[in-house]
Amino acid sequence: MLGVGMVHYNHGILDWNVILLGLLWLSSLQLGTAFLQDYFNVQLENGADNNSKNTTGKLSRNSLLLISYAFLAVVASLSVLLIRVVNDQAIYLLMAIIVIGAVGYSVPPLKLSSSGYGELILSLLVANLTPAFGYQLQGGDTLRLLAMVTFPLTTLHLAMLLVFSLTTYASDMKYARRTMMLRMGWQNGMLFHNLLVLFAYLLLVLAITFQLPLLIGAPALLTLPVGLYQIISINRIAAGGKPQWKTLSLMSIALFCITAYLLTFSFWIR
Repeated sequence: MLGVGMVHYNHGILDWNVILLGLLWLSSLQLGTAFLQDYFNVQLENGADNNSKNTTGKLSRNSLLLISYAFLAVVASLSVLLIRVVNDQAIYLLMAIIVIGAVGYSVPPLKLSSSGYGELILSLLVANLTPAFGYQLQGGDTLRLLAMVTFPLTTLHLAMLLVFSLTTYASDMKYARRTMMLRMGWQNGMLFHNLLVLFAYLLLVLAITFQLPLLIGAPALLTLPVGLYQIISINRIAAGGKPQWKTLSLMSIALFCITAYLLTFSFWIR
């Protein structure tokens, strides 16, 4: 909706049938690859026993695999529909990149989620390529506006994933899941998190300087106090303070989601 909102802001004509197809395509891909990732995570933790349960204890590996196949079949069907109704090679290329990235994130032999680079790939998929897909789906004609808005969100999303990795640091070490936080070490990872949050707001300020409309960019800057408090919380943990993992995780989610919402809302009301 952020990408579509940019087209709306530029007075483009919106085709809601195509938008709905795009939303269903992305949602099905997300769910399909999520169940597929859980399938391989259960294999990592419990071996090759297909009767092993997932982390919620409700679904066996066979069930996870069948559900993922069902959603990916929906993705394939919707891909055919999108190709038939949207005559744009850029969309085809974006769809291919998103599918390759999402499957490569979840599935061996790449399984980027445990490579140390998965967080970066996932952030680009969620905060950069997804708005680009919505933007191009409705015939967006310039990428400059898209880049000025999505790269700050990409850095905030990556910072959020680093917080998640910090909360699961012990189990990641146990199961040899090489997250970015584990590769960097918790001290360097915390420092990198802080720099990412600050860099996101620097990018927003630079975007406004380089002609991102003030009424679009300024509302997103209102989340800066949340970002600064998140940095303070991380520094407290690094100094030996008692971690409040649930609060920190919710804060990181709120920072990314509220910033994305404010940008999206600003485009739709202009």
